[in-house]
Amino acid sequence: MKKLVSIVLALALVLLCVGAAFAEGGSLKILSSEQSTQYDFYRVLDLEITEISTGVNGYNYSLNTKWHAFWTTGAGKDYLVTTNSGSLNAVSVDGTLKYINLSEDNIVDFTNAAMAYADSASIAADKTATGTGSDLTVPVDTLGYYLM
Repeated sequence: MKKLVSIVLALALVLLCVGAAFAEGGSLKILSSEQSTQYDFYRVLDLEITEISTGVNGYNYSLNTKWHAFWTTGAGKDYLVTTNSGSLNAVSVDGTLKYINLSEDNIVDFTNAAMAYADSASIAADKTATGTGSDLTVPVDTLGYYLM
């Protein structure tokens, strides 16, 4: 149970860290990584940051081509909604604006579904890191919505 909780918390931190990253690249952060544990990161959505006006950035999530089927015809479609019920992240799905509906209630199911898709589609991790027994920062060249 402890490992499951730390995975869920790390995923939440990964999503938050990447969303705040700069256009040149970003970083993923795991708090209290487990010594010698391998962490695999999958970019399930791409992120483009554009300057709307001086000092104001716009964020645009879009489908990562490796994950297109997951979001459009697979289990991922169940986590996309057409109405923003609060502060959901918007994503462009084949030209249609949708919202990523992830919460404490469904994050574990989403993670399991996404990992099952990665396995069945033979999707390799975009980034891999080894735990140090303390906080771990992993640089990434491509911004996105990452799953660990």
